[in-house]
Amino acid sequence: MNTDVKAKHSVSSLFIFLLIGLYAVFVLLLVLIGVGAYRNKVDESRNTAQVRTSLGYIANMVRASDQIGGVSIEGWQGVDSLLIREWHDGAEYNRRIYYLPHEDGSPGGALYEQFVYAGDEWPREDGGRIADIAALDMGVEDGLLSLLLRTEDGQRLPLRIRLHAAAR
Repeated sequence: MNTDVKAKHSVSSLFIFLLIGLYAVFVLLLVLIGVGAYRNKVDESRNTAQVRTSLGYIANMVRASDQIGGVSIEGWQGVDSLLIREWHDGAEYNRRIYYLPHEDGSPGGALYEQFVYAGDEWPREDGGRIADIAALDMGVEDGLLSLLLRTEDGQRLPLRIRLHAAAR
């Protein structure tokens, strides 16, 4: 009878250890799922913040250069670019902001910027990458500059600036 009690006791102890082990495995899985979701959300927030910061940067550049002939949209090396003309120490410089798709053909692309001496032509690929985006639409109509950035997660972020120099 003593061996029966020991066997019963060891089976119940084994069951309890297995139950605690199963609980620990589920807790670990839940933590790993939570960490993955948190990382995705942080990356998404970082990308959105980068794009919003880029829009603020573009708006400030346009406002600072809002003079007759200072801001326009034109075709350049096969892409549409926002051309912002600036004058420093009597010399003219061109700041171009434009969108290029990924070279490997995958969806999306990036927003780029070049700042060069007027008359210099650099390849568009040599521009500085500002932010990863899915698309960029630009236009100027009746003195209103309109930009529409689409983020890689599908958000549509508009920017509209009244060009005061265009009204003069």
